[in-house]
Amino acid sequence: MVNNVKEKKRKQPLIRTAAGSLRGEWAGERPADAAVFLGVPYAAPPVGNLRFMAPRPHPGWTGVRPATGFGPGCPQLPRLIEAGTLGQPRFPPRFPQDEDCLYLNIWSPELEPARSPVLFWIHGGAFTNGSSSLPWYNGLRLASAGRMVVVTVNYRLGPLGFLYAPGTGDSNAGLRDQLAALAWVRENIAAFGGDPDNITVAGQSAGALSAIALLTAPAAQGLFRRVIAQSPNLGDGPLSRGEAAWNTHQYLELLGLRPSAVRELRRLPAARLLAAARDLEQREARFFNPHMVFQLVTDGETLASPPLEALAAGGQNKADVLIGSNRDEMAAFHQGDKRVLGIGREGVLERYRPVFFEEADAVYRQYAAARPGATPGQILMDLGGDELFRMPSLRLAELREAAGHPAYVYQFDWQSPAPGFGACHGLELPFVFDNFAEWKGAPMLKGLQRNRVALLARAIQQAWIAFVRNGDPNHAEIPHWEPYTTARRTTLRIDTALEAVGDLAGAAKRARWIRATRPAQAAGGSRAA
Repeated sequence: MVNNVKEKKRKQPLIRTAAGSLRGEWAGERPADAAVFLGVPYAAPPVGNLRFMAPRPHPGWTGVRPATGFGPGCPQLPRLIEAGTLGQPRFPPRFPQDEDCLYLNIWSPELEPARSPVLFWIHGGAFTNGSSSLPWYNGLRLASAGRMVVVTVNYRLGPLGFLYAPGTGDSNAGLRDQLAALAWVRENIAAFGGDPDNITVAGQSAGALSAIALLTAPAAQGLFRRVIAQSPNLGDGPLSRGEAAWNTHQYLELLGLRPSAVRELRRLPAARLLAAARDLEQREARFFNPHMVFQLVTDGETLASPPLEALAAGGQNKADVLIGSNRDEMAAFHQGDKRVLGIGREGVLERYRPVFFEEADAVYRQYAAARPGATPGQILMDLGGDELFRMPSLRLAELREAAGHPAYVYQFDWQSPAPGFGACHGLELPFVFDNFAEWKGAPMLKGLQRNRVALLARAIQQAWIAFVRNGDPNHAEIPHWEPYTTARRTTLRIDTALEAVGDLAGAAKRARWIRATRPAQAAGGSRAA
């Protein structure tokens, strides 16, 4: 699958891990950019009595295990990645799914004891969808360009990963999977040429929120050095134990089970669990409120409190942080949504009066002035993007500065050539991975001329590589990018031109969001975006 023709005679890479030996393949063109190991198990299959439980160590194997094909992703129903506006029914292609899904993939340019930096990537998908086998996350070009090891990981999703049922399963099983994978990488990555003392945890969307959660999770301390969080949805989650317990109560009701029969969940087919989860999401759906029913829970064990609250209380490690959001995040979810695009001014105010109260009219005028000629629907999406993504990310940057570890902040403003998408959620991914060929058929990139973004993609990717290597994203091909401080609030604005801008969000906007959202964050996260 990945061997270059010129490499047919080259001996396939063989690596010994704590669980057994793995045989991978060579990939690339010069004559081989990296050794690739796909479908590497990092924990025992979470099936049977291990459903809903914390991951257990893999029992290992005898002989040499082939690592030349992706492992299955967690069972899931079609959602955003297959049926939403980021994709269409045939984009991306379907992938194998099974409850036996705890696998990771490794791209390594140097297998000798090189101690190369390691990027540990957590995929997004609202904690209900996605897989590390998706072509979006092909790490070959990134590993080759950065001379670093790239790892992508599967974890349990939806009710299989985030059902809250004390006494029946372990809370945050999906987050525990990520922790187990991270511990596996720290123990074994030196054999693949990686440096276990220089690991960056990175992700986008739910993967970015996971990375931020790991920043504050007690069990993750000492396992990594840096964090890259691309569009973390910090405005929604985690759930409190009370919220999660209520969701479980409703879920059992939809399955026709009594609360005392929660153990029956371990015997039901996965397809039935997923169907009931979809029904619960539909029951809980509110207009312009993409609230995640199955997601992280502040269980008092893996997560003591919401990340922003934990950071405010000083519960954080000294990891370097790079964080940012996209200018038009919500366009990915509502491009083509007639109810959103056709809303009037009063509809927007009705949606946001419970957030801003008497300031709602002033906030609307402020957002309208910032986007001349915008329709109320566009203003609604701007508000939603700020509430869910941008403003909480800036709050995190403020907290990092207060702790003496300032973060680097970016805003991705480059506009999709396809009408209606703007700088939508996820649009930065092909720039970071520099794998535009893997996005063939993506509606948000329709009409893209690859040669016109090649240099921009290189500048972005090199910034991410520099950060993974030494905690500083600066390099010769971008303007000087300072860490975010309350004095200067430097943000790298990424567009056809790159510029380091002071307070790109604006003081007046920030002040209103602080007044509107801090009480909600202290209570466990906003539910409004």
